[in-house]
Amino acid sequence: MSHKPEVHSDAAPLRASILIVDDQPANLLAIESILEPLGHRLVRAASGGEALRHVLAEEFAVILLDVRMPGVDGLETASLIKQKEHSRHVPIIFLSANDETSVETANVYRHGAVDFLRKPYNSDILRSKVTVFIDLFLRGEKIKQQEARLRRHEREQAARTEREAHQARIYSIFKQAPALIASLRGRAHVYDFANGPYVQLLEGGDPAGKPVRSAVPDLGDHPFVQILDEVYASGAPHSALEVPVRWARPGHAEKEACFFNFVFQPTRDEAGRVEGILVHAVDVSQQVRAQAALRQSESKFRRVSESGMIGMMFANIDGAITDANDAFLTMVGYDRDDLEAGRLRWRDMTPPLWANVDEKAMADLLATGVARPHEKEYVCKDGRFLPVIVGAALLDASRTDAVGVVLDNGERKRAEKERERLLQSLARSNEALDRFAYAASHDLKTPLRGIANLSEWLEEDLETVLTDPARQKLSLLRGRVRRMEALIDGILSYSRAGRSGNEIKRVDVNTLVAEVIELLAPAPAVTVEIEAGLPVLHTQQVSLQQVFMNLVGNALKHARCADPVVRVGVLDQGELYEFTVKDNGRGIAPAFHERIWGLFQTLDARDRVEGTGIGLSVVKKIVEARGGRAWVESAVGAGATFHFTWPKREPAS
Repeated sequence: MSHKPEVHSDAAPLRASILIVDDQPANLLAIESILEPLGHRLVRAASGGEALRHVLAEEFAVILLDVRMPGVDGLETASLIKQKEHSRHVPIIFLSANDETSVETANVYRHGAVDFLRKPYNSDILRSKVTVFIDLFLRGEKIKQQEARLRRHEREQAARTEREAHQARIYSIFKQAPALIASLRGRAHVYDFANGPYVQLLEGGDPAGKPVRSAVPDLGDHPFVQILDEVYASGAPHSALEVPVRWARPGHAEKEACFFNFVFQPTRDEAGRVEGILVHAVDVSQQVRAQAALRQSESKFRRVSESGMIGMMFANIDGAITDANDAFLTMVGYDRDDLEAGRLRWRDMTPPLWANVDEKAMADLLATGVARPHEKEYVCKDGRFLPVIVGAALLDASRTDAVGVVLDNGERKRAEKERERLLQSLARSNEALDRFAYAASHDLKTPLRGIANLSEWLEEDLETVLTDPARQKLSLLRGRVRRMEALIDGILSYSRAGRSGNEIKRVDVNTLVAEVIELLAPAPAVTVEIEAGLPVLHTQQVSLQQVFMNLVGNALKHARCADPVVRVGVLDQGELYEFTVKDNGRGIAPAFHERIWGLFQTLDARDRVEGTGIGLSVVKKIVEARGGRAWVESAVGAGATFHFTWPKREPAS
């Protein structure tokens, strides 16, 4: 039976090594001649010690081992081979020229033999037995190679996935960057990626997959392509500063003259070869314009200083005022002689009450070079206290000299006091108005209640003689009285809407709406649905309850279909929540969408639907007092959805 080494399309032929151990050269030669047709590597050893050295040096598919050898015999050699971890599983075929007894044969198998052959050998049998173990070995090697290829493929796939994820993360960051960023590959400079601002610069849509000249056909002899060629060829980055570009900024339709700092950075593959270019451009228009403005600032600064509109002074951190314009000197009541004599020191002019403010401003000035405008007072030459707003900045790299800007804050302080006085006066007026409204409500309702009671007494006293038309008129009279009372209550609510003094507290809107519905007690036929997840607010509970009472009550009042449904929902709008109250009633024509919010406005005659026409006005006033808005979406026959916005956290009054 012949056996050739396995050949694989993606690898060199697999060859096995066979170790032949015999102390007789003739026997070694004979075995080699039998096994040579198999095409595998044959390694000979003339002793047990030499065999052990070979086993330590390499891996064998099978070992042919003579039992009887001088020195370390075959059995002892096999035991030593089996003791080594790397050679423990190598199959051993024992060879012998003698006719061993069965006891001795069993001893051979106890020493790790997988087979036992006696001389003279049958060539076909020997080759066949060796071939079996070579096949097993080669299959194992093939599996090892496949496992190695699989692990290598998995590592490459993982690395490729990681690279792609890394690239995706980078591109995601690039998309969000305000700078202009594009990635190009190859000598033709094909766009791999361009973020939004860069695409807006090109005006031709996303250039991905296009060479530069195809993506920007109007380049002509523009140096842009030449720069890309040079960077790709040299591998050295290139910068181009303050490049003028006509560009429409994001969100603007009109182009304007802008300036960009461009950086062309070569990108390299794993071998270090240039594979592309990363283009990065930053809008420096403001800086360029600032530099142009800076060239005029000295003359402007001097003109402002001399204009007398604001006070300016130059001072050091020790407290000495070294120079000042006339406006500053006029504010504090000093003259230029006092300045030149060194009698102006800002530390001495600051009352002790403001010392801590000065120390904090000085710390900011030394830490950042700027002391932000802050309020304080100066003691003037005549002893009066002057409220001022002061800001300062260190001069150049100096750590001791600064320029200060001083504004007279006296007028603003006086205005604040006047504002406080007016607010207090307004509060007193509102309090008086509330007392008047309650008194007026009481005085108006008292005779109305008398009229209602009188009509009931008349109806009781004249019950036997009262005609049905007269009884209906008395009932109509009491209805008008109730409407008048509701109108008085509505006017009172409207006068107080938007200036309720109840405290800000944590309000669970879900619980609040449920309580409102319980108070309104809708008819059994009405379905009221409350959307899950209504928020918790920090607000005035009574005001929000009043809004929901009016809107849900309005929806219940105008639900005239067979299966009326009212739904309460919410949308998160950032700093506000948008609440909705939706019904499936007869709807409201668009022509009346604004009118219904007016005072005393109703769409139905009051004899058909009882109401004062004040409820929606109260809603609008309460909502707008908190910076929100209220509106309706509706069409005739399609129900109505009332919207209003409410702050998530209402500031304390």
